[in-house]
Amino acid sequence: MNDSFSLELSGELGLRGIEKLKSDIMAALEAHDAVALETSLVESADASAIQLLLAAQKTANAEGKSLSLSAPAAGALARTLSTLGLVAADGTPLVPETSTWTISKAAA
Repeated sequence: MNDSFSLELSGELGLRGIEKLKSDIMAALEAHDAVALETSLVESADASAIQLLLAAQKTANAEGKSLSLSAPAAGALARTLSTLGLVAADGTPLVPETSTWTISKAAA
């Protein structure tokens, strides 16, 4: 298939729901060439969720697919990515896997 799909992530992204998160992302990548992860409704994220997102990005890259992620700068996911050293405080990607991930500033 040659299409795009948007997957909205919400709530707590952590160890308790990691299997569902993995299933949702992998199903989207299997069915679509480009998947955009929307994370504005994420309330919290732990290292297990970030590890899964990085693994999904590597899988997409290896399969020649596109996986992008957008997160508000004031959001939980952006804070976790920054705390783990994957993006700078201003949202700049610090590792290759996060180069297609956008941390956007909230509208003033």
